[in-house]
Amino acid sequence: TLSLTHDLSLLLQITIALSPDTIQSLMRLISAILYAGNTSFTPSNDMHSCKLAKTKAALACAALLGITFDGLASALTSRSILAGDEIVHKPLTIEESGKACEALINAVYGAAFDFIVEKVNQSIVGDRHEHGRQVASIGVLDIFDSRLLKSTALNKSVSTTTTRLFTTCLLFNS
Repeated sequence: TLSLTHDLSLLLQITIALSPDTIQSLMRLISAILYAGNTSFTPSNDMHSCKLAKTKAALACAALLGITFDGLASALTSRSILAGDEIVHKPLTIEESGKACEALINAVYGAAFDFIVEKVNQSIVGDRHEHGRQVASIGVLDIFDSRLLKSTALNKSVSTTTTRLFTTCLLFNS
């Protein structure tokens, strides 16, 4: 898999002119998404809230996102509500925390996807014009279906979709 990562990195550099730093950042985000899919939550003593289990997956996810474990745990297990001048923190149940994790995965994936689409468009449009208009751009490469984010299939679907994303980017630009 190290060779595949290296080959993918070279292809992204050549085909859509991404810098090595940008590719490394994208790989970190994709890795964080995959680790987030392996996080788990445990019930708190009150049985109405939960805690993020301090697993290797959760620690790796936080590190790859550039935040602390406590910051990730807080983001996934509580909701902040602005009530007047004060902020109220409401703990989430295990089910709600799972949905918060899915929302995080969806948001990070969406941002990475939008970034790659923009870069692909920039690389294929270039200076080509037809009748004073730019030509050869794309709007959608792949659709991330959030309904696929079921806890048992999360890792497989995110991994498959991510692979399709990178493959499609490369195919559209070859």
